[in-house]
Amino acid sequence: MGTFKEEFYYEVSEIEDGKLEWVSRPYISLSLKENLKGADILFIPLENFRPNYQLLFPEGTIDLYYKAVDELSNLNIGICIEDHDYKEIALHSDIIRFGQFLVEYIAAPLFVNWLWSVINSKSQKESNPIIEVNLIVVDDSTAKQFRYKDKKSNFESTIKKEIETYCYGKSGLKKSTFSDDKVGRNMNEQV
Repeated sequence: MGTFKEEFYYEVSEIEDGKLEWVSRPYISLSLKENLKGADILFIPLENFRPNYQLLFPEGTIDLYYKAVDELSNLNIGICIEDHDYKEIALHSDIIRFGQFLVEYIAAPLFVNWLWSVINSKSQKESNPIIEVNLIVVDDSTAKQFRYKDKKSNFESTIKKEIETYCYGKSGLKKSTFSDDKVGRNMNEQV
């Protein structure tokens, strides 16, 4: 019997599916689509995860969603699934899985800082767990995907730093606009 080696990755790529493509999926009703169009942050399902499970969210997603709605109350947050189709999957391992998010570039630094605080609170029992997350940052014309599966200790220096750099460059916003101590404030401050 062979030994199992954990695969770590951090990948950044431009992708074709932006917000309109995600909110237009066939499993999303027209009324839900209209609500999701204006969202700053979308929780998106894992598609075709396993043959018998076409649309799934990692265990704990709905709790994370309500936490985001509560703590990021100045942002419009949606979930790309009808209530009756919502299903979670529990994959028993030491990996903390956050799932997939589509985030408007203007809200991405705020969201990634918020997510970093959630990671820190979820990982208090273990000093350096493996984190898995997929963030899609969109604007009117591009979608950039940031896929991460690695130790918590690398999150801040890779995905968090790169998303902040990418978004600050696009928007002309000051870095202090999205600092951890200002979560939810000063979203429109310009350079």
